[in-house]
Amino acid sequence: MPCWVFVLICVQILSQGSATAHFLRTQLGLRHGDRVVLSFPPGLDFLVTFVACITQGIIAVPVYPPGPASFKRDMDRLGLICKASGAEVVLTSTGYEGVVTALKWKTFLTGGGRVSGVKWQSVPDACFKEGQGLALQVVEVKPEDVAFLQFTSGSTGDPKGVMVTHGALSHNLSSCKLLVGNENTTMVSWMPQYHE
Repeated sequence: MPCWVFVLICVQILSQGSATAHFLRTQLGLRHGDRVVLSFPPGLDFLVTFVACITQGIIAVPVYPPGPASFKRDMDRLGLICKASGAEVVLTSTGYEGVVTALKWKTFLTGGGRVSGVKWQSVPDACFKEGQGLALQVVEVKPEDVAFLQFTSGSTGDPKGVMVTHGALSHNLSSCKLLVGNENTTMVSWMPQYHE
């Protein structure tokens, strides 16, 4: 990939991240230290929202989105993660929020009972467009501040979380930069947006 394409993608993510950060602050009232679950299908919407959280000192809790085949179990697991992390809202894309609403009704109407009362909030599609020309306002964070919480799948018990600090994240990124070397180096990596 030419260097200019990479720069263009980074500028786009930061621009959209600034619009999303603005939405998180002004519409949801989220502040430094607040915790929010991110349950997005794989893609750039997740990355943009994760960047918005990191730049605002909002603690992201990435979680695999509940699937249709295991919806009730996945929602129960999500409720446990919300309780353990202290998150009061689950952010997702507008499209996926529609899927969750439909699956909640299907579960209820087919005798599956009520699904855990987690509050879902979609990030407006407009945030993922051009970024609305807003400058990214980065909140000052300390290395010891928690950047995000990573939870296990809970397949052998309740999901367990670990705190990843801004210092640990910065060190990891610096190590990656040392490994990659220069712009002529190609690196292939697999890194899921949530732990499973």
